[in-house]
Amino acid sequence: MRQLSYRIRRRQLAPRQRPRPRWVRPAQVLLAALLTIGALAAGVRHLADSGAFATARERVRAEILAGSVAAGLVVRDLIAEGRRRTTEGEIVQALARYRGMPLLAVDLTLVQQRLEQLPWVRTATVRRELPDTLVVRITEHRPVAIWHQGDRRRLLGSDGEVIPVRDLRGFAALPVIAGAAAPERIGALLTALAYEPELARRVRRAALVGGRRWTVWLDPQIEVRLPEDEVEEAWRYLAARQREDAILARAIELIDLRRRDWLVVRTAAEPPSPRPAPGQGA
Repeated sequence: MRQLSYRIRRRQLAPRQRPRPRWVRPAQVLLAALLTIGALAAGVRHLADSGAFATARERVRAEILAGSVAAGLVVRDLIAEGRRRTTEGEIVQALARYRGMPLLAVDLTLVQQRLEQLPWVRTATVRRELPDTLVVRITEHRPVAIWHQGDRRRLLGSDGEVIPVRDLRGFAALPVIAGAAAPERIGALLTALAYEPELARRVRRAALVGGRRWTVWLDPQIEVRLPEDEVEEAWRYLAARQREDAILARAIELIDLRRRDWLVVRTAAEPPSPRPAPGQGA
């Protein structure tokens, strides 16, 4: 019997290679992603530089506005809240350009700026009310004093802002103040005086002396020199003396409150004489 013989060859194995580190694959993926993002960014930049995006955006905006007009979203009415001295005519004139404009096209910030240019308007807010109304809410200046500067007189608001009105005839009851820095300091003075409102109503004039302290005049001939600090305490003390002794009913020219422990009073017929404050010895 013929025997079959097999020729056996050993398979040549490739040399064993070292395994790749685990970070290689994630790094390749990340690199590919960065290259893709870079290519997309370059494409977007090219489209932006060419104006394609701007054109598309304007086209979409125009279509949206056209659709809103077809739906009736057009400015037809105006509601103004919070006005007292600002006239209806001033508001209508300031916003006349917006009548008939697509409601969604109104620049609310620009409307606010136009309203705040009106003399009595301090701040304004604006909102849309569908389908056809602009609602504005204004806060007006609160006049508190007349600032006398040289030959000019200006109306001041509660924060010392100049209210741009020319006719001051309706504000004769307000106190007149003087001093270059008086508008910046008037708010603090009025706050201190307000703690004694009955006495504060008698203030007719006030002057900021040396940019540091106030002198006020009552009724209007009584001069009251206030301290640089602790104005409220000094004012309360004067009010207490008035309630207890009716000190302002006398023929007084000057009351000096600049020292905490003494009240200096000068009458029309007497030289200045110190008087001890409550709790102090004679």
